[in-house]
Amino acid sequence: MKRKKKKSRRLRKKHRKQKPTRDPVAESRNRLIEKMESHPLGPEIKWDDGSAKEKMSEVIFKYAEPFLELTHNKEQEKKALAIAMILWNYAVMPGELESEQLKDLKKMIGIPDGEKDADALKYVVDFMMKRKKTEFPDVHRIVLNYDITETPEGLYLNVVSHVPDPEK
Repeated sequence: MKRKKKKSRRLRKKHRKQKPTRDPVAESRNRLIEKMESHPLGPEIKWDDGSAKEKMSEVIFKYAEPFLELTHNKEQEKKALAIAMILWNYAVMPGELESEQLKDLKKMIGIPDGEKDADALKYVVDFMMKRKKTEFPDVHRIVLNYDITETPEGLYLNVVSHVPDPEK
């Protein structure tokens, strides 16, 4: 009987010394929650309880497919997702894309000033705007923040989105 107790104590001690396994998805979600605590809409945000028709992260992955098909590594995939989310928000907002917003986008992507590059960017932006309207016409959420983390299965995207009030 004493041997069993000693063995049991040793196993408990050993178990306590083991580090808990790292959960990158949970860590990503926690980082996103921390980021959103200081956001102006923070108190108004309703966290997904599983009742949403579709997860915004899945919508963004589908929306970003044309960009993701052209990537060769994780860093390019992350950048493609970030650009897709910016273009998504432009597509959801009313009105035309302003030239100032295009300049900001060019700067973010790293495209130098030039008419040829501006035309190419305008083509991509127009393509993605049409893609949003034709393939996701009923999704009106704006991406407020996101976190991308690497998992053994690939990239994992956590998104905080918000349905804008149509009267504002």
